Amino acid sequence: MPQATNGGTPAWANGEPIGILVVDDETVVAEQLAQGLAAHGLRTAFVHNAADALARLDADPGIGVVVTDIRMPGGDGLGLAQRILGQHSGAAAVEVIIITGHATIEDATTAVRTGVTDFLRKPFRLAEAVQAVAKAINRVITQRRQASERAAVGAQLAQLEQERAALQERMHELGERLAPHAVPPAATAAIERDMAAVSHALRTPLIAISGGAELLAHRGLSAGDKAEYEDMLRGGVQRVVQAVELVEELHRIERPAPDKAHAPVALAAALRRAVAAARPAAEARHLRLGVMPDLPELAAPGVASRLCRAVEQCVNAAVDWCAEGGDVLALLERHAEGGTDWALMTVLAGPADGLETPPQGIAFPTAGSVHARTQESLHFAIARRIAEQHGGQVTSWNGGPGCMAIRLTLRL
Repeated sequence: MPQATNGGTPAWANGEPIGILVVDDETVVAEQLAQGLAAHGLRTAFVHNAADALARLDADPGIGVVVTDIRMPGGDGLGLAQRILGQHSGAAAVEVIIITGHATIEDATTAVRTGVTDFLRKPFRLAEAVQAVAKAINRVITQRRQASERAAVGAQLAQLEQERAALQERMHELGERLAPHAVPPAATAAIERDMAAVSHALRTPLIAISGGAELLAHRGLSAGDKAEYEDMLRGGVQRVVQAVELVEELHRIERPAPDKAHAPVALAAALRRAVAAARPAAEARHLRLGVMPDLPELAAPGVASRLCRAVEQCVNAAVDWCAEGGDVLALLERHAEGGTDWALMTVLAGPADGLETPPQGIAFPTAGSVHARTQESLHFAIARRIAEQHGGQVTSWNGGPGCMAIRLTLRL
């Protein structure tokens, strides 16, 4: 079928020119209007009946606007408009402009109900047709773009729902693994003590996932808002995955360690390794993470893999807790009490420049004191469980606004 193009043709987002299809049973009228529109930079084609128009639309999804006469043999323009608008919507939307001669009020009412938003009344000038087509192009571009954005958001939400379902299934499997094990009373108390940590670690990122999904469902988001909400969703999913892994680790440490033989564990070296491993996470949140120089060379007896992990989790807990831009500092010292020597590993967290001179002799209070801190981190729970297996303990301290400390105490 005849087709004409010109420079500066309006195009879809993928660069494909937007097509204009003229439908009129009068050959001369159809050809002249198509050529006139092409002279104004539009990609045009023309046909002479409704059947050919529908076939052309099926063959050319790049057509965005149809200009059709209201009276044609073999199917009028209103019937054609109804079929086009019913079959081409959303990401495949097409706008229809009706050419009328002596349209009745009934015709106009039917056209509006069908979804036609513009008319050209005979006789019309080419400039009027160009203006009407330009407006229709803007409308159809907006329709297709919004439909594509809604589809993209729907796909993202579907993917997030799959990830949520997979995480839920993983948690269910974890529960089934835990259920068959008989738990002694002492262990029951420990599990109850750590349930707050599990609840907090899972609930917080799930709230971010839910909120981000709701925000993405709104239309008309700016590119910046959309990127922010997508980051919120991704971050929430990552935090849930990390929490599930930590819950599984909390369960694993109840079983005997593969390397259960006790041996002296060099705590200074373990602390330096833990700080080095946590540095990328600290730098991502603009934290200054360091360790006091000249650490004493202290060795605590125990399972090396687990004691080193306890040290790591104390550092991780402080980094996770510290406000962005703050300081985290690790210390190690010897303490003698009741004829027994102890290693005190302390990790301090506070505002920037608040730890230039670390406090001396921090007196960690007993549970129930107004200064005792309720530490709900899974990192803290894992470290505490390991310390207790080795006759030690992990405690926390609230040092005032924006400050806290975690202490791992092990017998030497």
